[in-house]
Amino acid sequence: MYRRTNRDTIQLRMKKTSLLLLILAVAVLSGCFTKGEDLLIRVEVENAVERLAVCNDGTPAIYFIREGQKTNKDKWIIFFEEGETCSDFETCMERWTNDQDKMTSNNTPNSLKLNGVFSSSAEENPDYYDYNHVFLSYCTSDGWWGDEQIDFIAESTLQLRGVKVVTAIFEDLKEFHNLGNAEEIKIKAGLNNGSTKYLDQIQEWYPDASVEIISQ
Repeated sequence: MYRRTNRDTIQLRMKKTSLLLLILAVAVLSGCFTKGEDLLIRVEVENAVERLAVCNDGTPAIYFIREGQKTNKDKWIIFFEEGETCSDFETCMERWTNDQDKMTSNNTPNSLKLNGVFSSSAEENPDYYDYNHVFLSYCTSDGWWGDEQIDFIAESTLQLRGVKVVTAIFEDLKEFHNLGNAEEIKIKAGLNNGSTKYLDQIQEWYPDASVEIISQ
């Protein structure tokens, strides 16, 4: 009767490992897995509540980032997400009923995969694929331009803190992601928001960088 030796066992394990590696290699080459570098990763504003960098419901503001690579690691594309606004009890309650995800960060995903100027593919996005990419998640219902608290009934409040959110995110990008070394900062503005008003302010914050709006 044949008895398996230790050598036979080791050889069998090596064959299984080789087969597994081959399967994984084929899966990656065929695109079965999403590459991590394609994703923009969710980041919560540091000490957001203390800095009033919050969404309408008081939850911390969020941004998404994929850091730049190679020779363009000091070049940035920053997108201000678009969205509608509200300014009183009736319009804000309607917005909360119909578009609640734009007023809180509670349901914000852990990552985003975006196309166009946010693609990490050199073929799809030859001009900007290896830039730093930042997506500012809109949750303040003020076109990025409010800085007040609205008091409603039953001691409920609504925060309109777009100015605080933008300021805090740019400060965090400088402190934690080297935005202070930027050579280029390209602002991609969404529809129906006041992000273009920040162009001069951003240039003042980062005087050594070339700051401009892009419409792609």
